[in-house]
Amino acid sequence: GPGLLHDEEALQLMATLCFSCHNPDMGLTHEQRLAPPMFKVREHYYNGEISKQEFVTNITAFVQNPTKEASRMPGAIRNFGLMPKPFFKESDINKIAAYIYDNDLSSDAWYKQWKKLQRKD
Repeated sequence: GPGLLHDEEALQLMATLCFSCHNPDMGLTHEQRLAPPMFKVREHYYNGEISKQEFVTNITAFVQNPTKEASRMPGAIRNFGLMPKPFFKESDINKIAAYIYDNDLSSDAWYKQWKKLQRKD
């Protein structure tokens, strides 16, 4: 498939908009986190059966209006509270969600790429 960072724009958006809370750093303790890491979020939405379109729609709908009822992560709500409603452009959320669908954020390969990209900045 496409290269790991085939969409650096989406990754930069995710770094800017998401990672302050959904930090990908594996070294953080639970106490240091504000929200679950993004790979955990992906696990709750992604399975081999789901189409990219449906995945993007589901993530975007939740981010635009986070509610307890719509959440697929009751444990995260117990641990961190409900996600506050962010005011992001829908097109940005779509790009980020598509990137999350395409990339296994729990893989060592992705994490190494991410670390490398951080050093570039």
